[in-house]
Amino acid sequence: MKNGWHTGKGSNCLKKNDHSTAIKHLLKALECSAKTNNKANVAFGHEILADAYLRAHEYGKAEDHANHSCAMYSQFLKGGSSKIFSERLRNSMNILVKIRHNKPINTDRKTSAV
Repeated sequence: MKNGWHTGKGSNCLKKNDHSTAIKHLLKALECSAKTNNKANVAFGHEILADAYLRAHEYGKAEDHANHSCAMYSQFLKGGSSKIFSERLRNSMNILVKIRHNKPINTDRKTSAV
């Protein structure tokens, strides 16, 4: 029950662009899902956190959560076809594309002329 409340609260905060409060609620929702061992909710928790971190321009954390959700949804699909998991995987992959499109290029790398 707390998982749903925190997810709803986090989603509402995202709509209001209150990213830090949204992330706090979504992390709590993920924690609740993990405690109940509800793997589908855990995967969704990672997906929605990836979106929240993307909106907050925290690309490293966004990428980590998107990768977790993609891996989990892919694992679910290995067990059999499911339209919902296919859609969720596609959404998580789209988040990864947005992250890679928006993530600043690391300018600290040394380049060598060959």
